[in-house]
Amino acid sequence: MNLEKIPILLVDNHENYQQACREIQEANEIAIDTEFVGEDRYRPDLCLLQIATANNIFLIDPIKIKEVNTFWNCLQNPNRVVVGHALREEIRMCTDSTETIPMHFIDLQIAAGFVGISYPVSYSQLVYHLFRKKLDKSETLTNWRKRPLTREQIEYAADDVRFLLSSWKLLKKQLTELNRIEWLKEETDQSIRLAVLEPSQLEKWRKLAGTQSFEPKRLGILKAIYEWREEKAINSNRPMRQILRDQLVVEIARKNPKQLRDLSSLRGLSRDILDELWLIIQAVMGKNPQVWPKQQTRNEYPHYIHILADLVQIQLNSLSHDLKIASNLICSISELRNFIYTYAEGLPIRQESIWNTQWRSTHILPKILPFLRGEVALRIADLKSNSPLSFFPTGNLEAEKGPEKDSNDTP
Repeated sequence: MNLEKIPILLVDNHENYQQACREIQEANEIAIDTEFVGEDRYRPDLCLLQIATANNIFLIDPIKIKEVNTFWNCLQNPNRVVVGHALREEIRMCTDSTETIPMHFIDLQIAAGFVGISYPVSYSQLVYHLFRKKLDKSETLTNWRKRPLTREQIEYAADDVRFLLSSWKLLKKQLTELNRIEWLKEETDQSIRLAVLEPSQLEKWRKLAGTQSFEPKRLGILKAIYEWREEKAINSNRPMRQILRDQLVVEIARKNPKQLRDLSSLRGLSRDILDELWLIIQAVMGKNPQVWPKQQTRNEYPHYIHILADLVQIQLNSLSHDLKIASNLICSISELRNFIYTYAEGLPIRQESIWNTQWRSTHILPKILPFLRGEVALRIADLKSNSPLSFFPTGNLEAEKGPEKDSNDTP
């Protein structure tokens, strides 16, 4: 089928919505994307659902239909493949609506990385790479809440799913030939788990700037006010910055108020929340200091870790070229430094570490570890080759050197 000719169906009433959901239920593979606005909300407003089947592109309008749980429930069928690109928000929305984590999504951004395309690759770059088709991105910052949708918005939204199933068909063929379908499944599953990780597990309050020197009492105030602010933002569906700016959260904790008037002297702090904040601070002060949070140990690695990481990164770049896999998909530089430090210190690898994935432990670690143990050496094999480096056992290096000459031997 000519991808440019797939019918676009705007679904903005209950009858068409039920018909669309029936077709989606019958499909073995569907593609999904969403348009939302989140600048003035805690939870982004879902403004449009784009779904492609083999025969149609459905643009479901949740602003007019209101109820879209029926659609999200369609995605929970374990026998249906759901294809998308950079699916983090879609996974969160699906989980929130169905209270079930979907574990059969295919993220083309990850799939592309496993066949040697850059990671993370944008959707427009992926489409151009596979089809030599340039997408119109002029509606990127359009107001998706406004109705009626313009013809330009409809075409833009349809294009966001038009090429997904065909892209998956091409990438799946390459992944199958490379025997990497299981790699993709494992990496996507890990990505899904991270997408739906409980906010409480992330301790986002620790990321606020200017708090690295705070002692436990100030950290306790910081944490309590941050969590209070987040709860108010959730309940009112407003951005947290509208409740209380980050700068003020930090400044209140830094000031460590001893009385209510210490709070009122802070510039930019609304008087409407002074009493609430003071009660929070008093509650923190009333706790056993043993339960106050402590500063986490920062990853200030010894200098040798940075040197080794840079060296191993060269090895990974060479390996990724040979394996036809995006090097960024293997690990980030921070993950690499952490692994080398863990290995050098003889510490156990954390259960949730990326290095426990089957594909990395089978195909990447057996290359890295001998290098770190000094059992493998590096040399330039061919200066003009696209794979100029050679890694070889250090025993071969000794053999090439031959027996050492006695110092008394004549030349």
